Amino acid sequence: MVLGRYRYQLGINDAANTRRADQARDKGHTDPKIKDTDMTYATIDQRTTYNTEDRGLTAITARVKAAIERNRVYRQTQRELSQLTDRDLADLGIARGTINQIARDAARAA
Repeated sequence: MVLGRYRYQLGINDAANTRRADQARDKGHTDPKIKDTDMTYATIDQRTTYNTEDRGLTAITARVKAAIERNRVYRQTQRELSQLTDRDLADLGIARGTINQIARDAARAA
């Protein structure tokens, strides 16, 4: 963060007018249209607030790999549970209708 101070002059639009107003003020002349106000400003350099690993091709590749792995876990869990008989599923306390939900939960945990 950069902190600083600057003089803000109301009623002056360009550098030439500012220079003339400063010269007139140095000679003791005052202009009622010009008001000097000290103001504080802060600039935040947001380039340093972002994690560079969250951007770019490396991050996209990592997200794609993670999605592929989650999909693999989902399909494997669904396939293995679907191959079990109703009796085996009942022994595990699983209804056949909940196989997809269990597979989704397993994929999220992976």
